[in-house]
Amino acid sequence: MKLICDTATVANIPLLAVYPDRAQRAPMVFVLHGFGGSKEHGLELAYRLASHGIFAVAFDAAHHGQRADGAFEALDDPQQCSYPVETGFDRYMLMHKIVVETYRDLGTLLDHFQADERVNVERCGVTGISMGAFSTFYAAANEPRIAAAVPIIGLPAFAERWDDALLEASTYSQWRDQLAALRPIIQQDSRFVQSIDPMHKLLDFYPRPLFMLCGDQDTHQPKVYSLRLYRHLLPIYAEQPERLKMKIYDGVGHSVTGEMMDDVADWFANYLT
Repeated sequence: MKLICDTATVANIPLLAVYPDRAQRAPMVFVLHGFGGSKEHGLELAYRLASHGIFAVAFDAAHHGQRADGAFEALDDPQQCSYPVETGFDRYMLMHKIVVETYRDLGTLLDHFQADERVNVERCGVTGISMGAFSTFYAAANEPRIAAAVPIIGLPAFAERWDDALLEASTYSQWRDQLAALRPIIQQDSRFVQSIDPMHKLLDFYPRPLFMLCGDQDTHQPKVYSLRLYRHLLPIYAEQPERLKMKIYDGVGHSVTGEMMDDVADWFANYLT
């Protein structure tokens, strides 16, 4: 099978598409990169998907790749940060804002590809790594056109993770007083994170296929948050248990292995092709 790799820009969204050369009404999968990455970081997974007959699309998230605008430089400047730089909280808040923008970009691209004879948007999946997994969870919870979702080394409990991070930071003596003085900002940011938290909406994803991949030793996005969602979803998927899967990869941290990418490609091939 010959594979094609094209680059394009749709509504100011730079993207690359990898697909079989004779694609006709093929299922499509969006591949979302992590924080600080770019669409090119999804190229290997996109090729594996395309080799299964899938039209794979990766694009630069807001502030990333060809859309870079200096937003990241501000995250290292204490004068421009709301929180102590070492906490990483400004970075974390920016990531959540990008998650929402990525969801909007997905909607724009789905509208665009609706008229493309190479793809069938009714068989559309989304997968993503780290921040891309956050975006995958969020899109799955809010975009009814997503037919299957595979978040990789991310988590669905936005608000709970944010609350836990704040509580943990408050136990450090060097940050305790600073965080106490930032209570109005923290309250505002907490309201925003709670407003976009997909955790409960994901209970309505059934019967669409959902596959969550976690690293056993991932300290960046601990598997416990995905396990909580998995526990809630198990009885909901009881009549079609094969459509819900969680896999924890032994010895893997916050990274993606070849085995994981193969598992992702196989899952989409099974449910979309």
